[in-house]
Amino acid sequence: MENKLPEIPYIPEPYDSGWKRILFRYFFPTLAYFVPDLFMLFDTQVSPEFLDKDLKQIIPGNKIGHRNADVLVKVRLLSGQDQILYCHLELQTKVDKTIDQRAFTYAYRIYDKFGHFPLTILILADTDATFRPSSFNLQPTQFGGVRFRFVTIKTIDYLSKLDELRESQNLVGQVLWVYLEHQKMQKKIGQKRAKLEKARQWFELKVRIMDHLINLNLDGTDVSELLLFLDWMVHLPLAMEHTYVQLQTEGIRKKEGKMAWVSSYERVGRMLGRKEGREVGKEEGEVIGQINTYQKAILRILQKRATLTPEEQQQIASCQDLGILDRAFELCVDGISKEKVMAQFLDDQRGNTAQLGTGV
Repeated sequence: MENKLPEIPYIPEPYDSGWKRILFRYFFPTLAYFVPDLFMLFDTQVSPEFLDKDLKQIIPGNKIGHRNADVLVKVRLLSGQDQILYCHLELQTKVDKTIDQRAFTYAYRIYDKFGHFPLTILILADTDATFRPSSFNLQPTQFGGVRFRFVTIKTIDYLSKLDELRESQNLVGQVLWVYLEHQKMQKKIGQKRAKLEKARQWFELKVRIMDHLINLNLDGTDVSELLLFLDWMVHLPLAMEHTYVQLQTEGIRKKEGKMAWVSSYERVGRMLGRKEGREVGKEEGEVIGQINTYQKAILRILQKRATLTPEEQQQIASCQDLGILDRAFELCVDGISKEKVMAQFLDDQRGNTAQLGTGV
């Protein structure tokens, strides 16, 4: 059954990640894939209720970052009762020996707010096959103590099933396959020093995965989500990203336009919420279209945070350097203040002018 959820704002808060987007949009399918026995207890006719505001209160100052993702969800059991479910993805590859204590701490805070302990699921991406926490024991003595149990899933268990995951027509299986392929590449090129060689290998991986995803026998919207997840996982230098977008465009056209596709540059347009972004995305990444889209995105984001002077608006609107605009856009998305974005923008422009003046 398709998980019906309201549209999620496309500009995420800093703690959001590609994984969290998948959890929001495909929460029940994710549970069905990783914990099928538990999934059988839930009434999927009742949409899950995401409690993000409550999670922020329960875990104050929680900055999950791109290596973690947390969701707090209220689901309906087949018995008719409501159940709070806390799901935490730990995406760092190093073992965190305190994860069991943190899981208990968060669970107790959830209990303090809602009156009962949550079902806690941990998805761990570390590479230690022997590290499998399943409970936290608080001061166990002959006089008493507390034992808190949770469910642990290790992504490393799926490494031996890569071929099976690749051929799967299950969206969650494909997400896991993309993630594990990314993890393998990180390990493979971790010792390389040449940045260009690293970038080339990441480019080849991204194109190979993209070709595979486009040709999956999945719904077009699902394939679009997979491509967005891939975009979140693999970041390329701007020049390579342009080539990637063109290759992606060609691949989509071979599918006769049946897919609800969103490219790297259409993402900027979607942030603006305007048709221009989609128009630009279909122009095969032409430089003029890219520049215009970046300019509009930067102006729109900064004007939502503070008032831009006419001079500042003109400085952004007249900039024709993709590299400078790309850097300014990344700062905007990262939540950097208008003052700091403009300071860096002007420094970059002065640097380019100086190089031109010296013949560099």
